[in-house]
Amino acid sequence: RPDLSIPEVRTAFEWKVFYEFAKTGIRFGDKDGPWRPHFLREIDMTQDKNLFVKHREAKNLPLIEGRMVHQYRFSAKRYICGTGRRATWIPNPTDSIENLCPQFYVPYEQLTESIQERTELQRAGFCDITGQTNERTMLASRIPHGVVCGNKVPTITFNGAGKAHEHYIDCWISIANSFTFDWLVRRITTTTLNYFLLLDLPMPPLDPCSKIGMRLAKLS
Repeated sequence: RPDLSIPEVRTAFEWKVFYEFAKTGIRFGDKDGPWRPHFLREIDMTQDKNLFVKHREAKNLPLIEGRMVHQYRFSAKRYICGTGRRATWIPNPTDSIENLCPQFYVPYEQLTESIQERTELQRAGFCDITGQTNERTMLASRIPHGVVCGNKVPTITFNGAGKAHEHYIDCWISIANSFTFDWLVRRITTTTLNYFLLLDLPMPPLDPCSKIGMRLAKLS
C-alpha cells in the first residue's frame, strides 16, 4: 500500500482477494481518478468546546457527533441526558433536521467563514471511531446542510463533481457501506479510520456518472 501499512490477512486466499481489489481498483485518493475527495474536520470537540450551547435557537446549528452516525443515517441516536461516557442516548426513529436531538448546538456566527460555507452544503460523512470487530466498521451517511459535524465525523466533498455533486455523495456512500468495502476496511484499520487510510483504499473502476454509478446512487 502507498502508505506502507500492511493489510491484516489470515490466509493466502484473503491476500489474493485483497491484492486483486488493489490491482483492479482505482485508488480513492488518485488525483487523476473520478472522485477527487476533499476531507474536512469541521469542529474540534475539545478545542472548540467553548462554542457549544445546549439550547436550540434559529441560528444555532445542531452538532453531529460520531455516535449519532450509522449507515445511511446521520442521526441514528438522540441525546437524553448526562455527559461524556455516562451520557444517555437512545435510538432515533427517523432522520430529519426536525427530529434531531443532539447533545450540543453551535452558533452559526461563531463558525469561521469556511465552515459556514461547508455547513450550507450537502456532503458525505463517516464515523472515524471504529473497530475490526464491530458489527460494521464503516459507517457512512449523507450529511445535510444546516448542521455542523464534530471531528469524529470527517466530511467529504468531491472536487470537480459540479452539478452532479450530490450524485457523487450517494454513489460513494453506497460503495462505502457495502460488505465488500467493509471487508477491505477491516484489513487495514484498528480503532480509528483516518482519512489517509481511506485515500489509499481501492474503489471500483467505475465512473460515478456511469449507468452503474447512477444505479448505486439511486439505491443509496
